[in-house]
Amino acid sequence: MSIEIWGWLFCSFVLGLFVKSFFPTYFRKKGENLATKEDISEITDKIESVKNDYANQLESAKTELSAKLNTNSFRYENEYNILCELTGYLVDLRDASISLRPGLDTKDANKSETEIKNERLKYFYAARKALYICSEKKRKRPAHSSSP
Repeated sequence: MSIEIWGWLFCSFVLGLFVKSFFPTYFRKKGENLATKEDISEITDKIESVKNDYANQLESAKTELSAKLNTNSFRYENEYNILCELTGYLVDLRDASISLRPGLDTKDANKSETEIKNERLKYFYAARKALYICSEKKRKRPAHSSSP
């Protein structure tokens, strides 16, 4: 046998060993890597799905809370305005009540005691009537009305 044949045999043997030991290991590792990539992709998809679900739930909760805040804010602002208005009428009624029996009385010299008393009573009745009318209007107004 010639050296050339021995060279071919040796190369074939080395190539056979290489094919027998390297390629199966190489393709097995490639298969494992591919399976790992698919597993990671599946896990990543599930994580992203859960993240999106939580983000949607969070946005829904934010929207709901914002709507409630706006509703309550509008309601409390209206109640505050009503209370301020009623407070003004109550102050007027208090002042009219106090004027009926003043501690220090300044009388107009041009008016009689009966005229002064009648003026004070008119002031008292007007203040009481204004408070009554205001409170009745506020009570009879529908709760969902947006007009002041």
